[in-house]
Amino acid sequence: ERWLAGEREPVQAALRDGGAQYKADLIAMLGHYQYQSATDDTQRRRALSVMTLAEPQFSHPRLRMSMAQAHIALGEPVAAHTLLTRLLAAEPKPEERDDANRLLQTLAR
Repeated sequence: ERWLAGEREPVQAALRDGGAQYKADLIAMLGHYQYQSATDDTQRRRALSVMTLAEPQFSHPRLRMSMAQAHIALGEPVAAHTLLTRLLAAEPKPEERDDANRLLQTLAR
């Protein structure tokens, strides 16, 4: 809630320095599922924001895919392309690579 209210720096620092106190993977999952159930752009932006908070501590290909999909849904193809490129540079598993390439092809259309 503090993050969504605009307290970016203190919340990022708490997550980064909090060790086991905070679970970045659960925060990432929360954002992912919020995005999956979003019905409008305001909800999509909030979900993307939650995923963005978790991403530095939980750099997972599926999280980046979900974030890229959110950017696409919000009409932000450059941000989606950047995330997908970073995902591919990290040499993901073949199925994750294939999914990322499919999304990149969608962006190229």
